[in-house]
Amino acid sequence: MKALKYILITIIIVVVGVVVAAMVTQKSEYDLSQSLTIPVSPETASDYVSDLKTWSIWGPWNKNDTTIVTTYGEVSKGEGANMSWTSKDGPGALTITEYSPGQSILTEMDFGGAPADGYWSFEADGEGTKVTWGMKGKKDLMFKIFSMFMNFDKYMQEMHMQGLEGIKENIGEYASANAASTFKLSEIDTFDGETKYLIGFSHKGEINMEAIQGQFQIDMPKAGMFAAQEKIENYMPGAVWMVWDEENNNAEYAIGIIVSEANNLGDGMTKTEIPAGKVLKISKWGPYGTGDKEAHEAINQYMTDNGLSYVLTWEEYPNDPMEVKPEEVQTDVFYLVK
Repeated sequence: MKALKYILITIIIVVVGVVVAAMVTQKSEYDLSQSLTIPVSPETASDYVSDLKTWSIWGPWNKNDTTIVTTYGEVSKGEGANMSWTSKDGPGALTITEYSPGQSILTEMDFGGAPADGYWSFEADGEGTKVTWGMKGKKDLMFKIFSMFMNFDKYMQEMHMQGLEGIKENIGEYASANAASTFKLSEIDTFDGETKYLIGFSHKGEINMEAIQGQFQIDMPKAGMFAAQEKIENYMPGAVWMVWDEENNNAEYAIGIIVSEANNLGDGMTKTEIPAGKVLKISKWGPYGTGDKEAHEAINQYMTDNGLSYVLTWEEYPNDPMEVKPEEVQTDVFYLVK
């Protein structure tokens, strides 16, 4: 019995010693980061990192744990993007809470009940970008004990550097595929437009660019098939934007084909009138989604300078993006004004 008593006392002393050592040697908060210069622009680097579907490519954890299964949220890129995962080491989740293109990204992470804040910064550095990846959070007692035995700080900094090196290794292909992120705009033209119609598919809901782009991929082929069945030759693929309210996160739009007459409709199709009147036009050359904001800002500035008010917006897509170079993809933006 005395031997058992001494064993128990020894165990208690060891446990107390570990707890005291953890409390003395481990800080209650941590902030760990690593930096690496990557030969791309800050905009390209931040765009790559903001796409959560790239994390499985450059992330060090996927190389170390092949049991990871990732589920992406409805939004997987930019602010609001989120993903969750399961693995032999437990579950986790991550959300991009703030995103400033070419500047910074903030994330909220949860590693099976251990929350942490992640942060990224992108600074021009010569012909490349100094990318910094960091993580900060608090350590409770169990975390301190865990950190003491596994050297948590060193482990995380090694993981951060492996991730940055993974980005540097893989971003080249991504940058090449998105090299045509440059675009050019035409001068703004004005003319008197005639009445025409968009026949296609109407939608309303939250402003979610990924969902809207997905809707284009569904609706455009169906509208094209309808045009072929009806033997419509003189039409232009396009979209009409009836409502685009960023303040209230609300959009109403229709995707389909623009025609001068709309006598027949297919199943589920609607007809949207584009009234006659004064029209502003600007053309943009570059991949879809690139330069759109600048095109609309240019027209809005023109309206302000000339005392015009907005009535309706539509877009037309004169060429097939599968048949031209990315920098040659054309989008014509029209504003009906008064």
